Amino acid sequence: MAKLKLKLRVLGNRILVRPILEKEVEEGKRGSIYLPENVANVQKKPTRGEVLLVGPEITKIKKGEFVRFEKYASNPIRFGEEDFYFFTEDQILAIEEV
Repeated sequence: MAKLKLKLRVLGNRILVRPILEKEVEEGKRGSIYLPENVANVQKKPTRGEVLLVGPEITKIKKGEFVRFEKYASNPIRFGEEDFYFFTEDQILAIEEV
């Protein structure tokens, strides 16, 4: 993953999250059908991510924390070669304790 310099200021009660994809299906065969990695990943949506930026109204979540969210709570937004997600604070289900 390349280092991406985001020049953004998140507003209100929004949170910018970098998704962490759980490897469920790897490149190769599944049954007798060959699934390239990019096709297999189309079917997956993340439910975990790292908080990169938080808006000024966010009170419970901090930059650098890992969070859990519902699979379809947001749509990806592409910056450079990576996808990111914007959430409101109430869309975050849990903060992972380290």
